[in-house]
Amino acid sequence: MKNTFSKAERLCSKKWIEELYKKGTSFKIYPLKITLLPHSYSTEFPVVIMVSSPKHLFKHAHDRNLTKRRLRESYRKNKHSLLEKCVDQQVKFFISFQYANKKIEPSIAIEASMIKALHKIETLMIKPSSNI
Repeated sequence: MKNTFSKAERLCSKKWIEELYKKGTSFKIYPLKITLLPHSYSTEFPVVIMVSSPKHLFKHAHDRNLTKRRLRESYRKNKHSLLEKCVDQQVKFFISFQYANKKIEPSIAIEASMIKALHKIETLMIKPSSNI
């Protein structure tokens, strides 16, 4: 599987985003706030995500862009185990990753928290396989 992050993996529909924030469950792993929602819509990828960085934390657009770029990069590098488990279990998710810290963390710290978040999503939402 390639380390890409295509347009089809991005959550762009306003209807789906509203549904995610109204019905989804959320948790925090510093410096991220993660909101997720299982869905049954027809999508190319089992996991469709959005990344955001709030304007009230970063007034300058270049700071918001930097944090979003780091979040996308860390997701792109570490998404494969989550995608494989979603395909195996035949489940689909909408996920929102929000940067929730006033200080810009280094890429290593963001990637570590992204790995923790992806593992937590796997344990929370994906049923254990009954191949034992």
